[in-house]
Amino acid sequence: MSPSATGLSPLAAALAERQPARLQLRGACVGHRAQLLANLAAELRRSLVIVVRTPEEAEALVLDLRFFLPANGPLAKGAVHLFPQWEILPYEEAPLNPVIVRARMEVLHAARAGAPCCLVTTARALMQKLPPVATFDQMSFSLAVGEEQPVGVLLRRLLEAGYRQTAFVETPGEVAHRGGIVDLFSPRHPWPVRVELFGDEIESIRPFDPTTQRSRAGLDAVEVGPTHELLLTEARRLAAAAWVEEKSPRLAERLRHGLPEGMEHLYALFHDGYHTLFDYLASDFFCVFDDPARLAADALEFTELVAARQAAAAVERPIVAEIATPFMDYAEVVETVELVDQLHLLATAAPADPALGLVEVDAAPVVLVGEGMKERLRALTPQLRLWCAARPVLLAVASEGQMERFTRLFADLELATTPLASMPPPAALVPGLYLIRGELSRSFAVGEVGPLFLAEADLAGQRQHLAVRKPTTIDEVLHDLRAVKTGDYVVHLRHGIGRYTDLVTLTAAGLTQEFLQLEYAGGDKLFVPVGELDQVSRYIGEEGRAPALSKLGSPAWERAKAQTRKGVELVARELVELYAARAASEGFTFSAADDAEYLEFEATFPYDETPDQEETIRQVLADMASPKVMDRLVCGDVGFGKTEVAMRAACRAVLDSKQVVLLAPTTLLAEQHDQSFTARFANLPVRIGHLSRLLSPKEQQQVVEEARAGRVDILIGTHRLLSRDLAFSDLGLIIVDEEQRFGVRQKERLKSLKTRADCLTLTATPIPRTLHMAMAGLRDISVITTPPLARLPVATRILHRDDGVLADALARELARGGQVYWIHNRVQTIGRAAEAVARLAPHARVAIAHGQMEKHELSRVMTAFRDREHDILVTTTIIESGIDLPRVNTIIIDRADTLGLAQLYQLRGRVGRSSHQAYCYLITPPETQMTEEAQERLA
Repeated sequence: MSPSATGLSPLAAALAERQPARLQLRGACVGHRAQLLANLAAELRRSLVIVVRTPEEAEALVLDLRFFLPANGPLAKGAVHLFPQWEILPYEEAPLNPVIVRARMEVLHAARAGAPCCLVTTARALMQKLPPVATFDQMSFSLAVGEEQPVGVLLRRLLEAGYRQTAFVETPGEVAHRGGIVDLFSPRHPWPVRVELFGDEIESIRPFDPTTQRSRAGLDAVEVGPTHELLLTEARRLAAAAWVEEKSPRLAERLRHGLPEGMEHLYALFHDGYHTLFDYLASDFFCVFDDPARLAADALEFTELVAARQAAAAVERPIVAEIATPFMDYAEVVETVELVDQLHLLATAAPADPALGLVEVDAAPVVLVGEGMKERLRALTPQLRLWCAARPVLLAVASEGQMERFTRLFADLELATTPLASMPPPAALVPGLYLIRGELSRSFAVGEVGPLFLAEADLAGQRQHLAVRKPTTIDEVLHDLRAVKTGDYVVHLRHGIGRYTDLVTLTAAGLTQEFLQLEYAGGDKLFVPVGELDQVSRYIGEEGRAPALSKLGSPAWERAKAQTRKGVELVARELVELYAARAASEGFTFSAADDAEYLEFEATFPYDETPDQEETIRQVLADMASPKVMDRLVCGDVGFGKTEVAMRAACRAVLDSKQVVLLAPTTLLAEQHDQSFTARFANLPVRIGHLSRLLSPKEQQQVVEEARAGRVDILIGTHRLLSRDLAFSDLGLIIVDEEQRFGVRQKERLKSLKTRADCLTLTATPIPRTLHMAMAGLRDISVITTPPLARLPVATRILHRDDGVLADALARELARGGQVYWIHNRVQTIGRAAEAVARLAPHARVAIAHGQMEKHELSRVMTAFRDREHDILVTTTIIESGIDLPRVNTIIIDRADTLGLAQLYQLRGRVGRSSHQAYCYLITPPETQMTEEAQERLA
């Protein structure tokens, strides 16, 4: 078959000629293959299943296919789905990542719907056995207004289909029941629905917002589908329990009370047969295998791993050996599509099979040279002018904001651009430069004169993805902070500190009403009518430290209030003086953020700004552009993008020739900020200094002199920055990270600095006084609530020491190319702990880090771990603040019972900063060896 410039017509014709077709496609580079496959699927209006080697390749291909497919039509962007593989090890008794479970079920529902779709997956994902299609269809049903549906029967059907019963429905696969109301979230719909019954008759079906729980206009009917791959009727579950009774009484007991998590390896116990993903599709589809020989080799390696882990698991759980594996052989998977049209993708130099048809295409990757966006743009501009004169050049940009930035950047280079909302037909494109919304993984050119596609990632750096969920307003955040749960400490205005134990209904003086039951010292109880809730507030104090309960009737509480009142008056006087001085003083008015250098800095941010992050940046820049001295507090969870807000502010300040100081509470966090700022500002002529105990006295003095002379633009450090010997040539912005972790003297010094420069405070856990000032209007507050898209909730497990579980945790993380933190908070025994870790992971590279190490050695170890020279870091809690390493997605905390709640929260926040499921293991001794307070923290 003759070569073609695009390969579209030969591919379509060849698939129509052969029944079944067996074609090979050679010469298509990354990006171009997605264009070919998207156009081919749209032209033939057939579903296709594309099998690639790794999850990363699958995710990139999904993005590319969505880029080239239209927004609407028989086969549109929304018809592209990723069918992911499990992240747990074979035979590991661990719960599946719920996001992956939902994604797989959504694909099965899309496949059963019958409409054309593009499914991207891996060989390993295909090898996982799926429930028979008949069972899946049997568990799918519809609900309609007016039909008879007893509540008990409906709940049983939903639970058998894998729904989880919760108090409130927020995510797919959940169901809640209150009287004659059943809330459920089917994976077949974008919103949960509220089913209201009158007796056994469905009276209404209304979608509702899972955040506010408010319902919308009604529906006539709703489709309900399974939410899990283990589909069990109650009879089947009880039969499985009876079968394992003699072999594993404990498992039998668990099965009688429901389906335990982590039972996927016992698939054959619950299903008589199995099907593949291909069986769920309509008959008219075709398959694409990317490098079939390497796919088969990878699958064989995984089959050997399954066999080895099954044998190891059978030693402790003999029942595993008696039940068939939940994985198929890859040969069996391929045999399923023996009679289906297939397209095999070959590398440019790969030999072709002469027995199969061959289509060759002429496309090549485009490589952009230069360090950083500024250099790449400078090197690209002359070539870009030549390209645009001869062929269409399309730059894929991820957001409207990026499109506006690149439009202005190219205008400064005297290059006209044409915006495109969607991909036009190739014939409609004339030579020129186009900006088109969408994401492309790699740049490539088709032939000598065909379209040339530029990926934003190749120009501005690889982009990550952030979830877009409903922003949380400040009012909602403050409302949540006032929520009180059973066991929480509360403060009664007249009686002092107590513990909330229950909400009870009592009758007093002939009146029945609800009361808050509060427990005080000595077991005394106080019942507070709900009408007097304004007298009760949640206790806010140091996390991890329980307050002493007040004694009812004692004068101690009144004395404590009197002392506190005096202290508050002193603080209030200081605050009034400080903020009066700030209000009276006129600050520097920074420039608007529209110059080319600032736009380039914005464009190289590797994420799409979420609405609340974008709003926070806008608020900060607006504050800086006003004559009033800025004092803004930015609240956001660990890893939610506060640092980028600070970097944008710092960039604006430096470009206006002002100095910036960033104050961090710990040496390691300061060093982390130094590394992050240095990398982020690499393409700008910005001088960044670092001042901490890691420097010698001579080095510190040199930095102090450079700051005083104005030779440092951004100075990052710890409380050393607050020393009296440090002065600045022209300080314009102060950035404070986690202000509540500084001592009284440091805060006093900060107060004086804040009267002369704009101040931006970052915090994940705002201190009560800071929060109160924000509420009172003394400080402006911004809230960032949107996490990274694939930033999944950290899977947290509390366990007694179990070397088998811990070895599996290490193996799972290392197998996916990640790294591990192992927290051991005793320097005296940390060496022995590291030896024990090395025995659990014999092939891993283990390093030690703690605060008593010589400062340069500690820095060397941390740098080596960051550069992946070590796989596991056995360390103390020195890493709890700000050490940002996206490849570390498992943290194991030894003797978690000895740490405070705030420490545990911060440590857990060190993982889960990438697209992988993160794990946190809290190792505790038996309950008899833990204090009551430790047990409460871990409950």
